[in-house]
Amino acid sequence: MFQVDNGAETGGDEGSDFELAAWSDDDAWKSVALSGKRATGQVGIGSTVGALLPGARLTVNGAAGLVDLAADPAATAGGALLYSKGGALYVRQTDGTIVPVAGGGAGGAVESVNGETGAVVLTAAKVGALATTARGAANGVASLGTDSRVPVGQLPTVHAYKSADTSRTSTATPAADPHLALAVVANARYMVEAVVGWDNGGGGFRVDFTVPSGASLLWVDNDGFLSPDAGTDQGFSATVGTTLKGMLVTGATAGTLTLRWAQNTSNAAATTLKAGCYIAATRVA
Repeated sequence: MFQVDNGAETGGDEGSDFELAAWSDDDAWKSVALSGKRATGQVGIGSTVGALLPGARLTVNGAAGLVDLAADPAATAGGALLYSKGGALYVRQTDGTIVPVAGGGAGGAVESVNGETGAVVLTAAKVGALATTARGAANGVASLGTDSRVPVGQLPTVHAYKSADTSRTSTATPAADPHLALAVVANARYMVEAVVGWDNGGGGFRVDFTVPSGASLLWVDNDGFLSPDAGTDQGFSATVGTTLKGMLVTGATAGTLTLRWAQNTSNAAATTLKAGCYIAATRVA
């Protein structure tokens, strides 16, 4: 039955709203089929005017059925079309793109990425990721071995380079070099190498290391002298260069691996450790 509802006219076009209602054979009101709000033009299907959703031009109380189309509709300017085809929902956008509407947790095709529409092909660049070719490559990312660990060959090497000469006189007490120091992490193992060369004014060269608390460093020089710990120094009277190698094992404390040096015997003539010397540590575990 077409009727005006019983809403009071309070001014401002309120009240006396349109209603198409179902009534029983014995003239009892049953339910609203269609309603319209006079003040706003909002429409309800199966909903009274009082139950219209704020801001919605159309409120549907219950499931809305869309009959399948045999073909996709043509695109239209100024809006999008929602329709059913083959029992599935689709949206045809103004630019002609057809987007399936996934439901019930099922996945749908990705057709819009970072503003691109259509049948978008995902690439690393489009989503700000590194390409698979960057795995295990310089400036890329590390890969994992079959043991779920980063392969030894991809573990980082840290190094420090001596950018200027340093001279010392009248001292046989090793002190930290101003350039040759490296930050190392806790609970790790590093293969350490230091290449040093110096000008010998007469006092020779003495060298050792300092390591973080709880760490150990067994090291040798290229002449076969052994130092069982970081602070056991080695002295050189006549030679003017050597290569030092060892294994640093850090404990629970991170810190700094530092090369220290002095003259082998105190002498007023300077011993100068040359620019270009370096220390490197390659993590192996």
